[in-house]
Amino acid sequence: MQKDFNAIFSELLKNFKALNRRVNNFETWEPSTGFVDTGTHAYLTSNQAINTGAWRHVLFDAELWDTDSIHTGSTFTIPEDGKYLFKTLITIGGIAGSFFCRVYKSATEIIQDSKVGTVGAIQVGGIMECSAGDTIIVEVSTSVNTTATGSANGYTTFFQVQRVG
Repeated sequence: MQKDFNAIFSELLKNFKALNRRVNNFETWEPSTGFVDTGTHAYLTSNQAINTGAWRHVLFDAELWDTDSIHTGSTFTIPEDGKYLFKTLITIGGIAGSFFCRVYKSATEIIQDSKVGTVGAIQVGGIMECSAGDTIIVEVSTSVNTTATGSANGYTTFFQVQRVG
């Protein structure tokens, strides 16, 4: 019995380490890796104003890839049922105040994070069960007027979603 437990534990640990490497390198995943079969990486190319006290959709205006036409403007539409790994990074360039980021799935908030103090960026991510046709949006709000920082490289302010199961 002990041998079976050790073998099972060893296999679980190996799988966890492999998945952890994939999650930690999420920003470098591309469809050519074989791990991703459905997904997108959309990003902001120019700065977007975020006004005090108002929730605002992030208008991702470019893509590094989009395997199934998932991304349109600020909306991501899930093409098929499954588990999806998502990650968003919003860079704002060092404000003193409060900054909030939330992710919605089909008009229901699924996760929110906030930072208080001098804030340069906020990151939100997780795994969620989705159905075909679900829509995902990212919203931000702040206690002081600022901008979400855009860039040409695709990794300053972005949203990624990948089907993982």
